[in-house]
Amino acid sequence: MAETARLRLPEIAAAQAQKHVTHNEALVALDTLVQLSVVDKDLSAPPGSPAEGDCYIVAAGATGAWTGWEDRIARYEDGAWRSFLPGAGDGVGWLAWVDDEEAFYVLTATGWEALTTGGAVAIEAGTWTPAVTFQTPGDVSVSYSTQTGTYIRVGDTVFVTFVLSFTPTHTTASGQFRISGLPVTVASDGLGSFQHGGANPVSYPAGTSALLTVPVASHQNIVIVANGSGALGTLGTAEVTSGVARVFRGEAVYGA
Repeated sequence: MAETARLRLPEIAAAQAQKHVTHNEALVALDTLVQLSVVDKDLSAPPGSPAEGDCYIVAAGATGAWTGWEDRIARYEDGAWRSFLPGAGDGVGWLAWVDDEEAFYVLTATGWEALTTGGAVAIEAGTWTPAVTFQTPGDVSVSYSTQTGTYIRVGDTVFVTFVLSFTPTHTTASGQFRISGLPVTVASDGLGSFQHGGANPVSYPAGTSALLTVPVASHQNIVIVANGSGALGTLGTAEVTSGVARVFRGEAVYGA
């Protein structure tokens, strides 16, 4: 049977009997491959209770009804499994959305790869909830009136912002003031700006005149670093005092 060059859709031959069969075959292929979306890409055997129309990328070592279908699209249709290979030739360059990972994959000459490889860059955006703590939290408790954060991740680079309106209460807390809850694990130290305002701005550690946000890999959170002419320090309990309302805003960029 003749097929189209790119999607391999079956073509109706002249004077063909039962043309509707070929036509319906083409519609199913279109329904599978256009805006390609699959449930999972890590299964090598069919799931136990597939829903009608469910599609999967078949993993290596395929067994059962999927035997020999590695890297193909398996679709459950009319109580049976069917396989499709997207695109012309070996299908290189076609994209699929993988539902359980919420990520795009691209078919390469060596198999399906996350879109962060092969020169493409994945972009992710969302929100996070920054929280106030100290290096040694002790008995710290915090009342928040504003506690918001946003982030954008482009490849292995993460940009975060935060706004905090809060009142800390503590007597035994000690060490660095920290903002926890970063949305993506810190792999390499970052840097950013820091602003404090409202009725009770913080005092600067001795000899310093500027404050910066620093996401630290070993801490998995943000510390506020103070620097000046030959002086360096961090905010702690002496600057973020108990019972005083604070307004902190900032941003930072770090490696993931």
